[in-house]
Amino acid sequence: MVEWTDAERNIIQGIFGSLDYDDIGPKALFRCLIVYPWTQRYFGGFGNLYNAEAIQKNERIRDHGITVLHGLDRALKNMDNIKATYAELSVLHSEKLHVDPDNFKLLSDCLSIVVAAKMGSAFTPEVQGAFQKFLAVVVAALGKQYH
Repeated sequence: MVEWTDAERNIIQGIFGSLDYDDIGPKALFRCLIVYPWTQRYFGGFGNLYNAEAIQKNERIRDHGITVLHGLDRALKNMDNIKATYAELSVLHSEKLHVDPDNFKLLSDCLSIVVAAKMGSAFTPEVQGAFQKFLAVVVAALGKQYH
């Protein structure tokens, strides 16, 4: 089990409390699909992903980015038991969708970059550390079924 300090909890709550999910979620997923094009294979049914412009105009990708970001709310509300919170989602991604678990880390890195760009100088090393710790726990929980 992960230990969270009060400062980390407050930082993470503060970040999510200030996020525009409709902006940040799609931007993170767009970045992931563009920077790591092999991740596009899981979105074959989402329509045209031919180039960066097509990805950024794809409404299904935009909507899924929002869904993913809202999915992190579950971890936010259950910080002391993130593994159990994502057990079902881990099974879905592993057994039905066959998503390479490394992609969770790639998306979390893209999310960190987008959040850092949005927060600017407020994304201090302390803030980054707490945010990346949170994302690492989520990534580990999503990858649990693969082990």
